[in-house]
Amino acid sequence: MKLYLKNIADKIKYNSPLRIVLDGLRHIGLTFMPFYIFNEDVKARMSVNDLALPDDFTVVTLNETDMKEMEQLPMRTRKESELLNLMRKGNHCLGIRINGQLAAFTWYNQHECNFSGSTFALEDKEAYLFDAYTSPDFRGMNLAPLIRQEVYKALDEQGITTLLSVSECFNRSAIRSTAKLKATKECLLVYVSLFKKLDFVKPVKLYQGKSRLI
Repeated sequence: MKLYLKNIADKIKYNSPLRIVLDGLRHIGLTFMPFYIFNEDVKARMSVNDLALPDDFTVVTLNETDMKEMEQLPMRTRKESELLNLMRKGNHCLGIRINGQLAAFTWYNQHECNFSGSTFALEDKEAYLFDAYTSPDFRGMNLAPLIRQEVYKALDEQGITTLLSVSECFNRSAIRSTAKLKATKECLLVYVSLFKKLDFVKPVKLYQGKSRLI
């Protein structure tokens, strides 16, 4: 019960009231999610965010043995089985540990961009970043841009030049973190799902020329 109440308190603290309401509707089968697609340039953003990791931070490539720990982090909804399935489908995850404790992570895929309502193949020099997370116990320490920088470095070594990411419009922490990376908006879309019987993505605004998503 204590952990349950802490999760509720964290959810209220780190989310806007509107996002909490929308999240509640999602649990009963009604989804209305406006979201931005961002473009991130690997080399340009690496120079802007040249942040050094403190001595007690360790950057690690997470594997299947870490998925149980990830499932048990505060405010996480993905079960271990789902996380294992993600990894077995070719997704990768980079994390930061502080004194051995998993503090932050982000997933990435070099073959496919796959999010609610949309799926498309990536080009050779593209990657899709998703499910970026920082534990409430370690927020306010700039871990989001730190882990992003480490992913940039890893993907740059593999010849990746362009990154795509998705942020819900009402996810304040995600929008702030993306702003720090000086990412540019490609488009604004809205995803609607009604009891899993009707699913569609509606374009709202295009920010850059044209987009393959619209």
